[in-house]
Amino acid sequence: MKPNQLFRPAALGALQSPDQLGLTLRATHPMSRIALVVLGLVLGSALIAACIIKVPIQVKSEAILISSKGILELDIAAQSEGRVVEVRVAERDPVAPGDVIVRIERPALRLELSQAEGERDQLTQSIEAINQLQIETAKASKDIRDQMRAQADTSERYLRERLAALQQLIKGVEELKTKGMTTVDRALLVRSDVADTEERLSRTQSSPLNLLLDELTQKGQFRREQLQLEERLIAVQQRIARLSDQLQRESAVISRDFGLVSEIKVSPGDVVAFGAPLVSLLPTANTLYRERPGPNRLVAAVFVSAEAGKRVYPGMSALIDPSSVRRDVFGNMIGEVSYVSDVPLTPERMRQLLRNDELVRRLTAKGAPFLAQVTLQRSRERPSGFVWTSSNGPPMPITPGTLAEVRIVTERVTLISLVVPALKSLFRGLDRFSPNTAPE
Repeated sequence: MKPNQLFRPAALGALQSPDQLGLTLRATHPMSRIALVVLGLVLGSALIAACIIKVPIQVKSEAILISSKGILELDIAAQSEGRVVEVRVAERDPVAPGDVIVRIERPALRLELSQAEGERDQLTQSIEAINQLQIETAKASKDIRDQMRAQADTSERYLRERLAALQQLIKGVEELKTKGMTTVDRALLVRSDVADTEERLSRTQSSPLNLLLDELTQKGQFRREQLQLEERLIAVQQRIARLSDQLQRESAVISRDFGLVSEIKVSPGDVVAFGAPLVSLLPTANTLYRERPGPNRLVAAVFVSAEAGKRVYPGMSALIDPSSVRRDVFGNMIGEVSYVSDVPLTPERMRQLLRNDELVRRLTAKGAPFLAQVTLQRSRERPSGFVWTSSNGPPMPITPGTLAEVRIVTERVTLISLVVPALKSLFRGLDRFSPNTAPE
């Protein structure tokens, strides 16, 4: 193979021609220089923006919406043991103080009340019988008294006539005795008849009085018996009133506060003990107003992990995502941290607040959390009553007991400080007076 056959003839000819040896070498195209300038401007703008634009550093925690007065639910408990006969509310029903929630049957108390009512009826019948007997006795006594008065009048007339005759006879006997025509025994016998007649006349005159005295004595006895029965009747009536009030109080379980029924824990036929919870209520604006005056608002009880608990302070902004609302449709609720506990919560305090052992175990799985309270921004124009980030919020109200995810903005840092951590302290020092930045 010949050496000149390795290259194309056109290439060999171009090397041998000296026509373009005096031209300037062109290293880049003008459009490339424009692109480099634009790229430099973009990088410079990005660097400036990275030094100016701030992004939030958030702490994500679980939360539950509760009343601002520190209550999640109110339990209505049984005031006595017994059997449930009626549940008069349903879930989501509003209740007010004095509303009857559940009725409980009290067999022993009802039996005692029935016995007392039977005793009352018996005493009433006895009093009526005594009154009727008194009326009949008074009528019979009047008839007997009239008859005896008539007999007494007849006997009195007879005895007066006899006494007058004996008095005439004794005068004659005395005259005969003076003349010696009769004996002393005859005179004494006549005087004895006079005395006997006077005594009989006296008894006859006093017999109506004795009858009246007997009648008054009998009336007094009736009255004493009647008073005794009436005293017993009054005592029984008082006992019936007390038992009726006790039965009404213990059988009718009454709400003592405002609320919204969240859970019914019993059914008709269930046997409940004293103090057993029957119904749970969610608090409303008027709940516990008498015991704890002031407005009752909905707040988020946030359980911040032990690692992030000391980075959360009052005044920090927060976004609340309730589990019952779609975030992609309605956005988040807006709030602000109003309180942070100084020490982590104990399981007992969390159990008292949440009343759910499973939820307490889940929240304490990674250690005891701190409690932060987030106040929600309210809006009367929104259906839910709160401010939302991207819409008017859901059409239904947000109620206590709703689980939520809360993101608390602990600080805002520039983008460049995220890329170059050494610059973070510099920018934090410049922004340490920001209201959303944790104090050093």
